[in-house]
Amino acid sequence: MHTDDAPAGPGTRRDAARTRARILAAAAQAFAAHGCDADVREIAGRAGVGMGSLYRHFATKQALLDEVLADDLEAWARAAQAAAGGANAWSGLREFMVDALTRHVAHRGLRERFAGPPDDAPDLDACRRRMHPIIADLVARARAEGSLRADVTPDDIGLLLVGLGRITEVTADPAPGAWVRQLDLVLDGLRAPAPAPR
Repeated sequence: MHTDDAPAGPGTRRDAARTRARILAAAAQAFAAHGCDADVREIAGRAGVGMGSLYRHFATKQALLDEVLADDLEAWARAAQAAAGGANAWSGLREFMVDALTRHVAHRGLRERFAGPPDDAPDLDACRRRMHPIIADLVARARAEGSLRADVTPDDIGLLLVGLGRITEVTADPAPGAWVRQLDLVLDGLRAPAPAPR
């Protein structure tokens, strides 16, 4: 029996906080490597706690994943804002997409959640809502500077990220960074002047 499975008593708050931190650290590694299918038993084992202790801190696997991704989503939103703040909108758009895909490569769980239904991931849906006006601003500015096709929408950028996220998954091991070539090919198709609007 793990010591963390013992009944809580007075003065155990620090122990509980340390246990929670160990669970989160183990879960972050597991979800990054194995995605949403990471085994909670493996997470508990890595953290050195029993399943009872894990579930006392996180009632469901989904709650644990939400907590693990919260900081990643916040950092992603901040990076998107920074990319949008540059003088050159086209460079900002490319920087945003490179950063997003780099995060997908580093964290399989984030990549899977980004491609999933919004109602299954409220924190991610909030992140999308936060980033949508940032992407919309980048798209509008790039159109205004004449570097982006006039028919490209913010939704197009989001869907392209989902598709390119899949490419990062299949190219990550044999050729790290191979997805950058695919991104640049896609971006070439978004550049103005462009063929007939779709």
